[in-house]
Amino acid sequence: MGQLAWLWLLPLASTISGKAVLDLTGTQETQGTWRASVTLPCVYKPSPDFQEQSVIWRQPDHNARSIFHRDKSSGDQTLLTSYKNRLTVPKQPPGDVSLQIEELEMTDSGQYTCEVAWVAKNKSRIIKARTIMLRVEKVPVTKPVIKPSSMGSILPRGTKTNLTCLASGSPPIRYRWFKEVLGSNAKRVGEEAVLVFDRLQTLDTGRYYCEAENRASTQSVEQSDFVQLMVEEMTTTEWKFKAKSTAGPFNPKRTTTLKNPVSNSSSATHEERASEWPGPRRATLPLYVIILIAVLCAVLVLVVLSVVFCRRKTKTDLTYEVAYNNNATNITNGDVCPASPGGATGACECEYEEPTIRIDNYTIDPMKGNEYVIMDTKTDNEYESLVRKMESEYEVVDTK
Repeated sequence: MGQLAWLWLLPLASTISGKAVLDLTGTQETQGTWRASVTLPCVYKPSPDFQEQSVIWRQPDHNARSIFHRDKSSGDQTLLTSYKNRLTVPKQPPGDVSLQIEELEMTDSGQYTCEVAWVAKNKSRIIKARTIMLRVEKVPVTKPVIKPSSMGSILPRGTKTNLTCLASGSPPIRYRWFKEVLGSNAKRVGEEAVLVFDRLQTLDTGRYYCEAENRASTQSVEQSDFVQLMVEEMTTTEWKFKAKSTAGPFNPKRTTTLKNPVSNSSSATHEERASEWPGPRRATLPLYVIILIAVLCAVLVLVVLSVVFCRRKTKTDLTYEVAYNNNATNITNGDVCPASPGGATGACECEYEEPTIRIDNYTIDPMKGNEYVIMDTKTDNEYESLVRKMESEYEVVDTK
């Protein structure tokens, strides 16, 4: 009896757990744009205990007619000709059974029901459904925005580039490109969303803008802001080197966008238009050149300081001291007067010192006769007589 009760409760438990796992989620209402695409969300969390069996999308407003059906045997089927080639339900990721409708028509507005069936391991079947409201509207085109290429708006001659006009609204959206010409009306240069330049020339330099319109915007045409395109006279290699080594005003990825564009029928003067053109860019030195100049200046200053210091040190070391030695006079004792500025002596009074007769075996006075006299062999008397003779001779010489 207990086993029978357990077998009866097993499908019920699986159903209850399946209800908690297999809930369909998504928004209750979705806005769609006429002639555009829209996705009606319908998602559930997959469970290993249940296997998806079928997916059906219905329209409750039209007697719950089926517009899309999917199962393992027949695959994906669009059941109404009005939706042929316009309905898609993704197969990945698991659990996503949202409905995508292409090229919305105004008649597509209404309620849509997402219905999903699963089979449990015990062969029980579970069905879940949810309803979404779709409102299709005609949306006028928005103000377009110009997007330059990744290379920027300042490019060398011969480069291939493009400008893209971006706008949103009910498709189809028609685009037109214009180039401003000073002194006359703007010149139409393209009618696609992307304006392509195969090989830029200097004549392509100028200001460009685009216009966008659709069926919903019958009263006015939206116009973008101006974008400045500059073409420089240099090769691609020179431009790449300049782009890498130049800092400051030159930036190849900088885009010049001028606000308050002047329409074709504007009454602005030529002077006002010319004042909006960007002025010439100032050339700047590369950063590595500035660093090299600074290093050279520092080295030059160090060399000059070293030379000055070495010269001062040389002058201090080369100090000469002149000393005079005279056998006849004694400069240290101050016995000789300094010479006058004119070269004559006697500018000051000098004392004359009588020569001193030394009693040793030599004298500083000149002698007559023999140049050398042997003194050691003489006796005291001979020595005294010799001294008196020398004194008498000295007196005679002095009186002359």
